[in-house]
Amino acid sequence: MSAAYVNIAGLKAFYAKLKAAFAPTTHAHTAMDITGGVLSVARGGTGQSTTLGAAKALGRGYCVCGTAAATAAKTAALSGFTRVTGAIVAVRFTNANSAEGPTLNIGSTGAAAIINCYTNAAISAADISAGMTALVVFNGTSWVLLNPAHSQQSSRT
Repeated sequence: MSAAYVNIAGLKAFYAKLKAAFAPTTHAHTAMDITGGVLSVARGGTGQSTTLGAAKALGRGYCVCGTAAATAAKTAALSGFTRVTGAIVAVRFTNANSAEGPTLNIGSTGAAAIINCYTNAAISAADISAGMTALVVFNGTSWVLLNPAHSQQSSRT
């Protein structure tokens, strides 16, 4: 029995077939090519599989605060919410605020002072009314109330 050897031409042909069977080590896909799965934050995604999940992960949401008016530590549940600088949340307050220097803790992310967008100081007792949907944005240290109650706005005009 004679031994079989592969010459250079045979090795080159084999390598060409092998190389064609696999994707190149560097290649690109457009966003339109992604049709399933979850794109991680490290790869430019949100790490979420739903639009609502993505919104919460990006610091967006709606929640309800039922904390008593006289309690300074206001809380609102918003599961999956990530508090980041620039986070914007609509908070429906069941009760008015009568506490001095209230804080707001959304989604158990930690309490932060609520400040008035006009004064950049702690909100007054009249800035949040019962049934009000407040729009707040996180500035990195505090929740800025963007729409103080109407009675406060009208006194500034």
